[in-house]
Amino acid sequence: MWPDMYERTPKTEYVVDFHRRGFAKLRENWEEIRREQKMYIGWRYHRKTVSGHTFLRFMYEVNEDTREREKREQKNGGTVMPDTWEETEMAQNGPIVSDAYFFGECLNWEAGGMEAVRIAAEREDYPAARHALAQVIRDWAAEKREGLLAIPYEMPENAVMLPEESEEEACRRIQKHVLVSVGVPCDFGAENRVDWESNPTYNGYREWTWQLNRHHEWKMLAHQWNLTHGDTLAETAAELFVSWVRQAVFPGSCTGYETKCWRTIECGIRMGCTWPYVLFTFAGTEAFTDDILVDWYKSVWEHGDRLSRDYTSGNWLIMEMNGLAQIGILYPQLKQAGAWLEQALDFLGKELDRQIYPDGFQYELTTNYHVVVILNYQRLAEVAGAFGQKLPESFYEKLENACLLYVRLMMPDGTTPDINDGRRVDVKEDFQIRRRMLWKSPSA
Repeated sequence: MWPDMYERTPKTEYVVDFHRRGFAKLRENWEEIRREQKMYIGWRYHRKTVSGHTFLRFMYEVNEDTREREKREQKNGGTVMPDTWEETEMAQNGPIVSDAYFFGECLNWEAGGMEAVRIAAEREDYPAARHALAQVIRDWAAEKREGLLAIPYEMPENAVMLPEESEEEACRRIQKHVLVSVGVPCDFGAENRVDWESNPTYNGYREWTWQLNRHHEWKMLAHQWNLTHGDTLAETAAELFVSWVRQAVFPGSCTGYETKCWRTIECGIRMGCTWPYVLFTFAGTEAFTDDILVDWYKSVWEHGDRLSRDYTSGNWLIMEMNGLAQIGILYPQLKQAGAWLEQALDFLGKELDRQIYPDGFQYELTTNYHVVVILNYQRLAEVAGAFGQKLPESFYEKLENACLLYVRLMMPDGTTPDINDGRRVDVKEDFQIRRRMLWKSPSA
């Protein structure tokens, strides 16, 4: 019995069912557990629930074996202090979505090739379901890979490379677990896992951790693999994903500043910039095993859940909705993909009216975030084009006006002025990139 268990509703059923199954297993195996866990004689717990996801914090009382206590007493020449209550947090790895919920509630059986997955899921044969879904993912990625990778490669943002470093050199560095965020390197050690919540900056600059979790390194590994097909690049990408998804547990609904790995801006960038290129590059490699591919999809589902609920405003909202829309396009095997795409396109259409002034300037009036907004619409437009997904014609009409702003602002040297939290942009170079998006308009 759990006195304050949620009422079972469509929104809470997976967490309720998850814990009911867990407590049922505990009850069925209680005597064996008591024999094996001799040190723990008492438990207390309290819980924290975020957006339907429950986290437990356990209090346990340690009771040493009598012989061990006697040895300690003899060593210390007398009676030891009585045992006290100690507190620990239950270790929990991501993804937190269980197989039962994921295969029971999160998948779209109408998507191509899902019959074997459905049959195994109905039998609750989750190993078979995982294997079948992984094969669907591989087939889907192989079918669509050429179209996605035909989109010109976008060099990573946010100073994830060292000065004068080539991408090839950066990938060799990444394979040694030396990662760079906002220009500051951190050596995690060749044999040690990356700590995705760490912060090596002298002043605790929080952007180091947040921007590390955008995963531009993974995309660089994928790009170099497409150039060289080096097996170790795929292995490194797989290792980094597993390391991240285990550590970076989905927090449910919370503000961005309450989490180190799941700010909504990072969620949008992962889904709308870095992860798609990585998945469609590596899905067919041996390094991306069945378990990795299924956990990838589970994590994508968690991203969709967060982005659809906890979106913000301004340029962040555009990045968030680009990510959500790309989930809707790239992951048709997820049941909510269509609804997420519809939600994202609705927001993105309204935000063009809300955020773009009649003269074409984005309402934050900075030459930096202006291009961030356009770039995220372009990322979506190019992915949509590669996957045969039409975007509203009005998108292109309003974006053309926004793209022309840099021409109107251009200084004699051909760059934009550094306005507000802005930057100097080469207007000719930028406009050549934007033309790729504008030519996708039916009326171009």
